[in-house]
Amino acid sequence: MAAAPPTQLLSVLPNDPVPSAFGCARIFLSTALTTPFRTARVLIQLGYEPCPEYASVSFPWCKPGFRRLPLFAYLRAIYREHGSVGLYSGAVSCGLAGVVHSVTKGYAKQSLRDLTGVPLPLPVKEGEFPPLEVLGKEMALDIAAGCVATAVAQPLIVCCNRVIAQLVDGESLYGDAVGLSQLWKEGDLFKGLVPALLCVVAVGATVPLVAAGINYALPPADQLAGPLQPGTAPEAKDQILAQIQKLRGMTVAMGARTLMAKFSYPLGLVSTMMTVNGTQLALGHEPAVPIFEGWWQCAEYNYNYAGFTTRGLMRGSANLFRFYKTPLPPLARVTAE
Repeated sequence: MAAAPPTQLLSVLPNDPVPSAFGCARIFLSTALTTPFRTARVLIQLGYEPCPEYASVSFPWCKPGFRRLPLFAYLRAIYREHGSVGLYSGAVSCGLAGVVHSVTKGYAKQSLRDLTGVPLPLPVKEGEFPPLEVLGKEMALDIAAGCVATAVAQPLIVCCNRVIAQLVDGESLYGDAVGLSQLWKEGDLFKGLVPALLCVVAVGATVPLVAAGINYALPPADQLAGPLQPGTAPEAKDQILAQIQKLRGMTVAMGARTLMAKFSYPLGLVSTMMTVNGTQLALGHEPAVPIFEGWWQCAEYNYNYAGFTTRGLMRGSANLFRFYKTPLPPLARVTAE
């Protein structure tokens, strides 16, 4: 029976090639079409709630507590107030940011690879840990390219977040994508960049190690497949092993990224708040939130509000049910009192 091909280190540290024109269009459309979920997450991160918490029971244990609007009810509230235009606020900026980030990271990583002479990583067998030297070089390249791409795309992210934030009071200070000119006048093109870069560094420095550890801990595909029935054709055996290996690779990559996304989420929340803080928007100054002198003060403010919970520094990371045992006023403001 032919052995299944080894797990590629590229699944742990993607090569990030420069996307083609079709790839750019796919990135733009996929990012733009999922804008409603980003709109809800950004508003939740900024501390805005369409209505106060209400008494409810947990699912499925039916324990009494309090609930904020779950994700789809939150989206419905936005639609009632602002229609489809509100749901897709910042769609152009968000889509362009995704394209710019992917293209910039691809060019930056290839340029850095050519400059440093670091070759593409060699395949790593299942159940083996990659050489630390190879892993370290690839991590450094990935972090450097990610920081460059994040910095280049940050103006579009700032514009997108402010377009979403101005929904609350129906303001029109920033246009979608064209709001970059206003950001230039205000000198806020790179607002919130420091925590965004720290998030890139945190993810880039931990995801490959965690993924490599999961790859080392998981049994190889042939062991996961177990004994096959006698008489199974060689082609069928190879196909079964290939499918199991594909599922194993997805488990390695998704498991590592899911764990580290939770780990680095507070930095993303702080970056989002800083992109709006100190502006003329209702969610950018008092009485909604204080004006922060720096991103660390913003992080401290959120931590003092509710700690590392889904109403504090993890706010917006789990929006499906949003059930809590004790009541707590919204961080910024609520529409209906």
